[in-house]
Parts: sequence; structure tokens; C-alpha cells
Amino acid sequence: MPLDQQFLASGQFNRAWEIPKADIVRLRAFLAHVVTRGNSGLSPQKLHEMMLQYARDGYVPSHDLINRFIRSTNGTSTRRPDTPIMLVFLFGRLRMERDERVAHFDSREFEEFALYCEQYFEKMSTDRKFRDRYILHLAGNRAAISSGAASELIALINTLALPQNSVFGVKQVVFGSKTAPPDGHVSHFVTYRYGKDPDFVFKSHTTLSSSKLESAPVIYANVTKNRFGKRRASSGFALNLASKLYLIGNLEEGAALEVVALSNFSVGRQIVSGLILTPSAAGENLAARITMVPTVTPPDEADLGRKSYADIKSELGNLDETITNTVAFSLVKPIFLDNEAVSQSLMVEQVSKLLRNEHGKPRLTYEDGREFNPASSREYTYNSALREFS
Repeated sequence: MPLDQQFLASGQFNRAWEIPKADIVRLRAFLAHVVTRGNSGLSPQKLHEMMLQYARDGYVPSHDLINRFIRSTNGTSTRRPDTPIMLVFLFGRLRMERDERVAHFDSREFEEFALYCEQYFEKMSTDRKFRDRYILHLAGNRAAISSGAASELIALINTLALPQNSVFGVKQVVFGSKTAPPDGHVSHFVTYRYGKDPDFVFKSHTTLSSSKLESAPVIYANVTKNRFGKRRASSGFALNLASKLYLIGNLEEGAALEVVALSNFSVGRQIVSGLILTPSAAGENLAARITMVPTVTPPDEADLGRKSYADIKSELGNLDETITNTVAFSLVKPIFLDNEAVSQSLMVEQVSKLLRNEHGKPRLTYEDGREFNPASSREYTYNSALREFS
């Protein structure tokens, strides 16, 4: 008896999970297109590695097997049904996460199959036996968490005593309507923040999305590159509390937690600012101001990452003011001018007079000619993130 028939007869497999033969043919064409599609980065090796991040090691097809499957011409034979199941489930997962590499296809045929993968992922994600068989991760030292812990997880969430609309009412806050288009809502943002080194800005692509279901949560995703040029991605969900929007993300499949707090988010707003807590490439916690600018066209991933301020200055424009911090100037002890105590505002005025030439023009200026006054708190800014004390 062939291996695939032995597997089906073993009772370990539910025929409802099986990918129909016609869809296996479509999967092979879809795979061939994705793997050879420009700089998508979805090679057989990468697909194998991505599946290993969340699935049982024993059920993940090797990159060699994926490669042979793409090149095969013998109908729909895959030796065992796990191979197309895992590949379809993976592509569905990537689509639900709005991954740029499978977000859109010019070909109607490939776009329809991508939607099929998305629907398969949604369906199988709710199947407890399917999750127990395929999705439990047993690699390395990570804790293996079975789907049997779902009730405990719900109990944990309930202890937060969050209002129901704080999670399931966010869609209206973010998109302005609960009624979604056929493919669901999606909004793109170009995001800026300073890193720990002065004069360097991190540029990233933030996505807020939600499925067409009325009570669906809003999914948060962010992509950038660290200081070494390595892709850095986080994914999570949005939470709305006390008129503030919180974005909570899982960075690099469990490497760290990323939290963004936005105080002025509203539909149609052209600049959204807030604070972010995230780790550096070295793993130290950082806190920084962050600004999100909505965009219709997602930025090119090659243009993301760490940028010198000089290179990105014209792009930032006035946005620099929204991500740069200001140190308040405080007179702890009284300051005297000609033996008389002065306020800060009067001191700024007097210093301005002292630092002018005989023609009344300021001697200290910026490159554009604006006056620099060392007594003014507005001049004392720091353009880097706060790091944890060590």
C-alpha cells in the first residue's frame, strides 16, 4: 500500500483536512510563481524555516521536498497529504497577517488561490484536532503549549476586566465603520522613531487590518530592519482604552513584546503620534516617541530600516518635531541679573540681547539663519531613544 494510503488508513488523519486534487494542481503553480517572483524571499528553504517556527517539526516538508513538489509533473501525488496541507495553511497564515510577499497578485488565478488559502487557514485554525496535530511547536527550549490551554488563556484575559469594545470595537475606531469590504479592512502607515544613537531614525511600515467579520479584532503588524540590516517584524492586535489606541505586538515570534500607545488616533488624521516600548537589536529596552503617517501605497521594504537624519531630513520635514524630545529648562535655584532675581522668560530675553552684534543681529544661528538662544528650553532637545538603566 502506498505511503499516502497507509497514512490515510491509519486513522491519524481527518479527510476533511485534505486538499482536493484540483487545488493541489493550483498549489503547485502558485508555489512555482511565488518562489520565482522577483525579490519575494519565499524560497523553498525560507518556506521550510517559516513552517518550523510554529508547526510540529515532524510534519513540516523539507525544502528539498518542496522543491521536488514544485518541479514534479506526475499529477497530484505528494506521497502524503501533509505537504499540501502545511503549504496551504502557511500561505493562508501569511495572507491573514497581510504579509507583503503574498498580499496581492496581478493574476486573477493566483489571487483566487491565495483567497482559498486564507479561507482554509481560517477554517483549520478553529479545528482543535487539527491544531493538536500540526500546530504544536516542539523545537528548541520553547514551551510547548497545546490548544487545550485555550480556556486558561480566556480566563487570563478575563482577569484584565477589559470592556468588550476595547478589543472587538476597535474596528470602528480605526476604520470608521464596522462594514468591511469583501477582503476586509487594511490601512498602511509609514512610521518614524529615533533609535538609541543620535541622528539616526528608524523608518518602518505599520499595517492595521481586520477581516470582514463584524466583531473581528484589528490586527497590528510592523516591518522594518534593525541596525544590521536584518528584517525585523512584529505582529499582534489593537486595543482601545480611554480614547487611546494601543498596539501590542509579538516581535520575531516570541523574541520580545512591543507596545505602542497612540493618544490622538482618528480616521483621516494625517499625523498620528505616540510612544513606543521596544527592544534594540542588542535586546535592551527602548522608549521613544513615534509618528505614523497614513499612506495609500505601502513603502518598499528595501527603503525601511535605520536612516541617518541627514539622508532622511527632507522626507521628515516637520515630522522631526513630533519624534524629538524636549528637555524642560528649570531654574532650581534663583538666578540673578545685576543682583535682581529673574524669571526664565526674562532671562531668555536678556540673553538674546547679549548675543547680538552691533547691528542688532543674533550671533548664534542655525544654518537657515534662525536665532539660537542657549537660555531657551526649546533649544535643548535630544534625538535618541531612552534606554533602560544599567
